[in-house]
Amino acid sequence: MTTATESPADKKYGYTFGCDGVVDYSTAARMLGVCKRTVERYVENQDEFKRFRVGRHPGKKNQKCVICRRSLNDYIRSIEK
Repeated sequence: MTTATESPADKKYGYTFGCDGVVDYSTAARMLGVCKRTVERYVENQDEFKRFRVGRHPGKKNQKCVICRRSLNDYIRSIEK
């Protein structure tokens, strides 16, 4: 039985943040073939470009930001076309 509530962002994207796991910025950089600083810039400009979903690690206090793996994979698919 699931008791988690769906956030407005989850409703917008159609899936729960982190449902396929999360990755840190270094892992995201390797997946994208860019440096970690580029990923940080993508996140800093998130309001303008909406590349992928960023949030805090679920269930971990004082954890750095992480990227939703599903949104990252969706972004990678969108740039491969």
